[in-house]
Amino acid sequence: MARTITNMLVSGVTKANKPMCSTDATKRTFLKHSKCGNINIEDKHKCMDVFVGDLRRTETEDKDKKIPYFCCNFWHFKDCIRKSFTSVDTNRCPKESIDAILNLINGYSNDALDLLCGEYDDGSAKCRQLRNSRTTAATTTTTSTSKSTSRKGKSSSSRSMLPSFINIFTNL
Repeated sequence: MARTITNMLVSGVTKANKPMCSTDATKRTFLKHSKCGNINIEDKHKCMDVFVGDLRRTETEDKDKKIPYFCCNFWHFKDCIRKSFTSVDTNRCPKESIDAILNLINGYSNDALDLLCGEYDDGSAKCRQLRNSRTTAATTTTTSTSKSTSRKGKSSSSRSMLPSFINIFTNL
């Protein structure tokens, strides 16, 4: 299963990226939109840091909870990225650019998420319930193993989702 999901994600990235680099015009369009993606970049970094932390916690969940948590965490990540654009001046970052960036993220992941997530979809009550139960548990429990996710300072933990992704899907 891990290999299938990984192949679907790689295929999604390839499918989403290929058209952007096929002609000079599409390259220019991508570069125009990417400027918008870099506005409020620290907010987007925070979204990724939270997502990676959520994935690390998902690694320790029971097998039957790993996929639901993965799905809900990814939807939460995408929502966080979407919200990072709400305070951006539309003269600097038009709706067309925001939509292009969000569509790119969707293109990377839709096939795999459609296969995996089922009823744990974007904004579902099941995802809200899972995230709320984890938030409640996290506030009542303290751990001494948390690592800094500050992008300004050095962190001893990876900011990549890949190690957790591999651990989640190879241990199902």
